[in-house]
Amino acid sequence: MSRPVNTFPSGVYTRRPLPVRAIQWLGDNFAEVCSFHGEAFEIVESPDCCMALSISTPEGDMLANCGDVIVRGSIGELYPVKPEAFLVGFDFQEGQPA
Repeated sequence: MSRPVNTFPSGVYTRRPLPVRAIQWLGDNFAEVCSFHGEAFEIVESPDCCMALSISTPEGDMLANCGDVIVRGSIGELYPVKPEAFLVGFDFQEGQPA
């Protein structure tokens, strides 16, 4: 097994503050979510019987349940974030175009 090209020392790292686009899935704003991210999502029923969105991510398809925030990362990838994690990890940038 070969080692990765880039290796990094063990230690504590700080995540760089990169702007991301985000919108919250409320269960009734399907057109707004699709328009905001310029993507076509699929509505599916999640195990808790809530309307969820199926999102293709680099790790495979994931579900965004009602209340989750759909984030477009710095290299264009999409992923759902639980509201609690979103509040801890992201700050709203006022005055920035969506």
